[in-house]
Amino acid sequence: MTEMKRRSLLEGLKPAARDQGLVPSEDAVAAVAKRHGITAERSGEGAEHATTPPRRQRKILGRTQQFNVRLHPSTLEQIYAEANGRDIPIAQVIEEAIALLRPVN
Repeated sequence: MTEMKRRSLLEGLKPAARDQGLVPSEDAVAAVAKRHGITAERSGEGAEHATTPPRRQRKILGRTQQFNVRLHPSTLEQIYAEANGRDIPIAQVIEEAIALLRPVN
């Protein structure tokens, strides 16, 4: 397989709003919040980390192929419920379901 050069999809984009001075400083945001009676205590890690649920640890299991498919919402809910309930990867749920479909010899 030959190496293909990727084209840059970011060429021609405008700089970030903060670089253009369009995003207010944290002091300005704090002043407006104080004026409106909004108070928030900051933890050492930051507010965004406090509300984010913990992510499951990824395990390297030799699965190298990606499989994208559109599913009915109820089917997707069942797959996620099984994976989360047993704390196993989604790929393992699909592999076990396929194993149940194989004929018994």
